[in-house]
Formats: sequence, structure tokens, C-alpha cells
Amino acid sequence: MRTTQLPGLAKVRGPLKDNPMGFIKTKPTIGLDIGQGTVKVVALSGSSDTPETVECHLLDCQEEGLLSPDEILAQLKPWLEQVGLVGGEYTVGVPQYLATTQISDFPEGSGEALDEMVAFETQQLAGLSDEPFLFGYHRLPATKNHKNPVLIGICRQSVVDEQARQFRDIGIWVRDFAMNGLALANAYCHLYPEESKSSGPQLLLDIGIENTTMVVLNGGHPIFVTSLLFGSEKFNQALAQHLKGGEEIVEQAKRNARLNPADPASPLFQAAKLLEKELRTAVEHWRSQASPEIARKMFERIGLAGGGAKLTGLADFLGRTFGCESKVVGVPVEAPGEGRRDPVFMVAFGLALQGMGAAHARISLAPDSVRWMNLRRHSVGYLYTATALAILLMAGGLFYSYQALTVEKERLQARMLELDQCAQLIKQIDSLNNDIEHREKLLLPFVEKGNRARRFLAAIEKLAEARGPDDWFVYLADRDSYEAGKQKEEKPKKPTAPKPGAGSPLMGMGFGAASAGTSAADDTGLPDPYPVRIKLPYIRPVTTMIAAVYTRIQPVDPYRGVKKIIEKLNTSKDKRPLFRNVDLFPDSERAAREDIFLPWEKLLYTTRRAGGERYKAFVLRMPFAELDVHPPKPEKGKDAE
Repeated sequence: MRTTQLPGLAKVRGPLKDNPMGFIKTKPTIGLDIGQGTVKVVALSGSSDTPETVECHLLDCQEEGLLSPDEILAQLKPWLEQVGLVGGEYTVGVPQYLATTQISDFPEGSGEALDEMVAFETQQLAGLSDEPFLFGYHRLPATKNHKNPVLIGICRQSVVDEQARQFRDIGIWVRDFAMNGLALANAYCHLYPEESKSSGPQLLLDIGIENTTMVVLNGGHPIFVTSLLFGSEKFNQALAQHLKGGEEIVEQAKRNARLNPADPASPLFQAAKLLEKELRTAVEHWRSQASPEIARKMFERIGLAGGGAKLTGLADFLGRTFGCESKVVGVPVEAPGEGRRDPVFMVAFGLALQGMGAAHARISLAPDSVRWMNLRRHSVGYLYTATALAILLMAGGLFYSYQALTVEKERLQARMLELDQCAQLIKQIDSLNNDIEHREKLLLPFVEKGNRARRFLAAIEKLAEARGPDDWFVYLADRDSYEAGKQKEEKPKKPTAPKPGAGSPLMGMGFGAASAGTSAADDTGLPDPYPVRIKLPYIRPVTTMIAAVYTRIQPVDPYRGVKKIIEKLNTSKDKRPLFRNVDLFPDSERAAREDIFLPWEKLLYTTRRAGGERYKAFVLRMPFAELDVHPPKPEKGKDAE
């Protein structure tokens, strides 16, 4: 199979090249332009910011006898294997006559809703057809009359699906599909950045064998893309009709042909006039729909690409026709001793730019099946990498866990040894605690009995502070002594020891009889040196004091005096008050101890008869705020008094 490679383009790298890290394969980005008579491929390397041309190859289908598209596709993969470009990521061009473009203006600031608006506009462009369409769009700079212009490109989905199926059948992975017209514009903007940003409109032409792709650029953005029914075959037919010779004569004439703009009788001039007619029709169509400020401007430049651009004199003819600069544009070729640009590879170069992500205006026409396949193929590498990393992480985690468990086992063994030692110490501590508790119980009567005198004196001081000028206290004792006095009215059966905690009623100063009921002598018959034995678990602390008081009766409020006394006792300013919740005993409780008030009542009766003041007796219950000893909880089934 015969192929053509541009002179001077050395093979910089093969189809796959290891990256510097050494474990990720880098695939070449390839633009594939399949025309009616030739197949052009351009391979790029580098990044999207700095793409570099690696290889350019051309397959002449006519010389190889490949006359139909099926024959070309059948021989495409063997040819790519021959030139060493199998396994790359291909971006295939869609002929411009199979796609269409239109500029639509949308509301300013459409944002995320722009996709839906473009989809709706695509349905309008598709008309009444039931066939699905693929679409993409490129946002253009705002102008005076267009706030948010968008270049929309659409194509029948069946056309692209059929191409994708054909490439899939021959084992070629297609990454993206793009319009040839936009590929031409992207290649021109990348290779001629200063000229492409001209303020006036520019005309780009890619002249193929049977068709010509026309693009109008303005400010570096494509604003009109279409296809013309004119190709370089028209020049060949004109020469064949003029020479009326054999094929060899025509081929020799083609190699030496030159279009003279000043010779209207030349057959090439007549064919060029057909191209001019097609161009003027397309230009008028563009001007009719373009913005007035752009449509009335003349073209600043015409760029010619494709195989037909190699015809000598054609650029001069179009420059004179439209009154502007006209030149051939192409991909730079660095041949030994010379430098030139080849216009044949402009579309393939633009397709490779889009595949790399370096295209200035990118409109993808890839169907969902191709997008999904690309996503899956690109994700396979990540999946393998993630699986390997997961295995490494799991292995590392297991090793780390084993080490950690070994250390933890040793730590727990040492801890168990410590706990065994602690268990032995706990038994000793429990024994010491029992011993301490026993001795604390022995100290309880001394603590309780020893503090009673102090508490009684403190109670007398508080009562002295609380009494008014017309009040006097006649009785003060602890609660047990007060309750024990009630039993004097009962008929005693036989002498018994006082209840635990009961004390002398005389100002509550006695220790009280906290006896357990033992006799004053033991079994030996000798006098007991400790006549009062204290049963420690049942020692009852003094929790409440009882006081009897007389206050002068007020005509309006008889309880006025006693209320003041209670209020003073309850509102002590001390940080640690002596009493809390002081209140009155009911009269029924007071009546049980008439023996306290009987002598005083006789005295007050005599005083009232002599015209003295009237007084009333009250009994106050005064609980201590804090206790020196708290009584133990009674055992179940026993009476704890």
C-alpha cells in the first residue's frame, strides 16, 4: 500500500510512549480526515497548552484503487498499522455537507439553562423530522445587537452512529466527532493566532476533490460555516475537456497547471469563475443573516487550504475577486534546508486539536454511545490503579493490624499481671476499711455526746438573739427528751433503761440514756465499771431542739411575736446557719406537755388579775441545719428508732 509522508517529519514517537513515571501509557492524539480521494492523519503530542505536531500521513485512495467508502474503511486500519498510529485516540471529521450551523441569540446570563435552550433551538432547526439530531454549541462574544450569541452545530444522529459503527467494526476507537469546518477554523486560529484575531471578517476555504468547506471568521471566532458544491475535480475536468487528450497528458498538465487571472479564455479561469459564483452566493447568504456592523465590512483576508489550494494562481484570483489579501495556509513542515506549509492537513490538524482539548471553538457531535465508551475506557486505567492501591492498602492495613495486635497483646498481658496484684491489694484494703469503719463506730458516741453541750449553748445564743423585749423562753431540750416527758403521765410498769438518745430535760444538757438495756452489773456480780453501754449502730444524734416560749398577745395578730422569732431563726446571716425550717408545734402537741407550762400559767393568771399583760405559750420545733453524726440505715426487719 502506497502512503505519502511529509518530508522532514521524523517519527518523534511510536503509537505508545511511556511517561516519565514509567507506569502510565500515553496515547497519541490523532485527527482523521477522510475525504473523497485522500485520507489525512495528524498525530499530536504534548499538552493542550503546547501541542506539537508529531506525524502527518496521507493516503492517496485513487492511486491505490480505493474507489468506495467501504473499500477505504476496509484498508484504513492496515494503513494505520503500517504508519505506526494504531492505538491512539482518534477524532474523526464529519463532512460539512452532512452538518449545519446557525447563530442564535439567547437572553443575557442564561447560565445553566443555556443547555436546555440550545436543545429546544435544535428541535426548531430540525423542523418536523422525527429523526434524532446531535448538537453542540460554542458561545460567541457579545456584540451590539447580540447579547449572548451562540454558534449551534447539528447533525443527524444516524449519520454519526453509522460512522461510529463502521470504525468499531474495524477495531478503531473513536474518541470524538467534529465538523470539518470548525476543524479548519481551529487549525487556522492555532497556526495563525495574530492574523485570526483581526477585527474584520476573514474567509477560509478548504477545497477538496468534490466539495469546498467555507468558514467566515470574525475576531478569531467562526460565525458562519457551510459547504459549497465545488471541488478541485472541476479544474481537472476543465483541463481534460480543453486538452482532449489521454489520461497521461491530463496528469502532466495538472502538475504544471497555472491559473492566470488575466486570461479569461483559460479553462482554469472558467472553472475558477464557477468557484467565484458559489462563493458569492454563500457570502450573500451570510451577509443577509449577519449583524449589520459585520455584514457590510469587506473581507480582510482569504485563507486557502486543502488539495485544491495547491493550484498556482488560485489565491491571486480570489484576492483580485474579493479585493483583499489571499494566501495558502497550512501545517508547518520542517524539511531539511527549507521551510514550508502544507494546506492538505489543515482539517486533520484541527481535528487533532479538538481531541487534545486545545481547540478554540469546540463543538462535539459524538453520540451518547461513543461518550459512554470513552468514559469507560478512560476509567479502566483508574479502576486498575484503584484496585492495585486497594490491595496494597489492605496488605499494609493487615500488617499494621498484626503489629498493633501483637503490641496490644503484650500490653494486656502486663495489664493482667497488674490487675492480679491489684486484686491482692484490694483484699488488704477491704480489711483496712473494715478496721477503720469499726474504729469510726467506736468514736461515734464521743463525737455525738461531746458536741451536744456546744450545740445546746449555741441554741441558747440563737434564742437570745431571736427573742423580743416582751418574749421569754421557759423550756429548751432535745426532741427525745421532750418526747420522753410525755411518758411521765403513763403508769410505769417497771424500771427500764431510757430509749437511745433520750436525755435529761434540764436544758437538754444531759447525754441522755442511749443504753442497750444492760444492767449495772455483769455475770460476776461485781459492779459494772461502765454502767451505761452504748449500742453503736443505733446511736441517735440530736437532730431537733424543742423550745417553749411566751409572747405578749397582740390584739390584731396574736401570732405576731412568735412569727418574728421564727423568721429570725430561719434567716440567719451566718455562712453555716444553726437551724433550718423552724416552725410551730400544733396545740395538740403542746397539750401533751402541760407540765412545762403549768407553773407559768398560774403565775400569769395572778398577773392578769392584777391588770397585767396577756401572754400566750408556743412550742417551737428547731431542726439543726447540719448534723455531726448521721445515723446508720436501719436493717430490714428491725425497728430503727
